[in-house]
Amino acid sequence: MFTMNDLPNSEACERNKGPILEVITPYLSSSDNGEFFEIGSLTCQHSAHFAKAFAQIDFITSEIRDNQNVLKMCLSHYQKKIPNLKGPLVYEAGFNKLEAGKKFYFTANTLHIMPWKAAKTFIKDLATAMDENSTLFIYGPFKYHGNYTSTSNEQFDGFLKERDAQSGIRNFEDICNNFLKKGVFLKEDIAMPANNQLLIFTK
Repeated sequence: MFTMNDLPNSEACERNKGPILEVITPYLSSSDNGEFFEIGSLTCQHSAHFAKAFAQIDFITSEIRDNQNVLKMCLSHYQKKIPNLKGPLVYEAGFNKLEAGKKFYFTANTLHIMPWKAAKTFIKDLATAMDENSTLFIYGPFKYHGNYTSTSNEQFDGFLKERDAQSGIRNFEDICNNFLKKGVFLKEDIAMPANNQLLIFTK
């Protein structure tokens, strides 16, 4: 049996899971049932936190193939007390399809990790999977008109690019325009703590 001390843990997830839940609660509260699909779950901290608050919704976790072992370990811990936490599923942009027709889709801090080519594929996959009843939540840092929203974000972007030249904080306009081409529209852009944003899209 794993304890919390044994599990991989993200301090950033611990800090932001509460503020994110506060913003998405009005959307989830209006749903009597349905499925919430998280892409890039890894430690399960987000979905586990959300699932405890909304027992009527199934929260489905997913990760790329290389991260499945971590996801499975964390999921096995949380599922003992959170029966509506589901998975693990495999999703990797460009390698397999994203499950379609879910009521909610969510991803946090993924777009600046993957190469832009993969990010565009991810956007295409999300647009294809969503229907007129779907809501998409994207959390993370963004640039606006090529400008950073803070010095710390600029420093973080430098760190990302040193580690992988194909990664980096994305332009808000590029994200929205790519979704718009696929028939997915920005509904809200909400400023979050630590110079992050929560973007909400519908079809």
